[in-house]
Formats: sequence, structure tokens, C-alpha cells
Amino acid sequence: MVTQLQNQDPTDPVKNSDLLAQVSQISQLQSSTTLTSTLQSLTLQNQIGSASNLIGKTVRGLDAARDPVSGIVTSVKVSGSDVNLELDSGNTLALGSVQEITPAPSSTVGVTN
Repeated sequence: MVTQLQNQDPTDPVKNSDLLAQVSQISQLQSSTTLTSTLQSLTLQNQIGSASNLIGKTVRGLDAARDPVSGIVTSVKVSGSDVNLELDSGNTLALGSVQEITPAPSSTVGVTN
């Protein structure tokens, strides 16, 4: 827009309404970009929360090589926009690749009959 103003023909200047329309379009584009960034951040936070709720539970799914993996979730690792579950079996499972979730194994320590 600045370049356009610098190079405009002085005998035929840009109309105020055209200039205001361009400013409005720039503002809408900036708002859209900000909204997209905010939604991506909220989605990632939601995924992290969901993944952390799986800690201690047994999960089954397919790893990046499409091989079946299972194990108890020990931690959550975030890399960029990817949320991965670290399993006690030493494998990593993407949150989106989980196919089955089972409750944490019950502990019988200290239980007497």
C-alpha cells in the first residue's frame, strides 16, 4: 500500500474510499491470521491436556512405521505441534494414533482379604 501511494499518479490520486477499503482488508487479514494462531494454540493445549490424562493408562495403536505398539503411558512429549505419548515399553505413540485405551492396572499392594 505504501508503494502504491508513493507511485500513484498525482493527476489521478487514489480515492479515499479505495484507500479505506484496502486498510480494512489488511486489518481483516491480520485479524484472521491472529485468530488462526490462537486456535492452533488452543488445539495444542487441548491435546496436551488429553494426553496428560492418559498417563498411567494402557494404550494401543500404530507407531509412525504403522507397526502395532502398546504400553502404559509414562509421559507426554510435545514437539512443535505434535503430541506424543511415551510408553513404558520404550515406544512412542502419536496421540492421534491411539486406537484403544484401557484403565490403569489396579494395584494390590497392601490389600488384605
